Amino acid sequence: MRFLLFPSRPVHFPQPAFGQAYGGRRGEECPKNEDGVKVLWFVLLLFASFTSFAQDVLLQQKAARLYKTGFELMAQNQYAAARENFSQYLSSNPPSGTQKQDAEYYRAICSLNLYHVDAEKQLQDFIDNNPSSAKSTVAYADLATFFYNEKNYKKAANYFAKADLEALSPSEQTTARFRWGYSLFSQKILKDALDQFNFIKAQGGQYGPAASYYAGFAEYSLGDNINALIDLKRAEQAEAYASIVPYLIANVYYKQKDYDALIVYAHTKKLITKMR
Repeated sequence: MRFLLFPSRPVHFPQPAFGQAYGGRRGEECPKNEDGVKVLWFVLLLFASFTSFAQDVLLQQKAARLYKTGFELMAQNQYAAARENFSQYLSSNPPSGTQKQDAEYYRAICSLNLYHVDAEKQLQDFIDNNPSSAKSTVAYADLATFFYNEKNYKKAANYFAKADLEALSPSEQTTARFRWGYSLFSQKILKDALDQFNFIKAQGGQYGPAASYYAGFAEYSLGDNINALIDLKRAEQAEAYASIVPYLIANVYYKQKDYDALIVYAHTKKLITKMR
């Protein structure tokens, strides 16, 4: 018997399938990690989105604090600190809208009260760039009020003329009209000043006596003695003008050549004794 160390025909040993090399069943491919990769990417994207969202929330909260602090500081007349807060708020690139427009306006107002050389231009630029803003309708009145307080009556009158006074509250409108009238009166633009004083007289209120006094003085200067007498007598009822108006009234009687009325009035008010 011979032992065949080598077979006479080639022997074909079965080769394992690819899956079998990894312990799988015949014909089964190696499992891939596609689902795991997808989950990992989803988690990473979710984390990135959450981080971005959290950062956005923090930035929005910071911007809101800057705006709120700026407004509070401005109400306390701390214009330098308020302006810095509004500037930082605007640098945070806030979304376009009312609050952003208001911040630009308030920053310009702060600049005006800090006497920055470009403050007037800042407000004018704001008005030009935001014609539909509610703040634009009163910006001219704010400019006028600033220059009125500075006793720059020429600029004050010019800006009051541009202001939309109807957009102001009734009390604000009365104040603005009186200041406009006084600004014109101070420049001896008496007829235009009378328009404002007459408006205030019809409204009454705290500016009524002052409006009557300045209207009477303007009418007296323009030679309208009849209306001057009416307005001056009305102003005379106010304590603030009781000591100065009688001399004007006496002059009106004199200009009218109503000497009888002058003598009676002078004695009533004891002007002759005072003059002695």
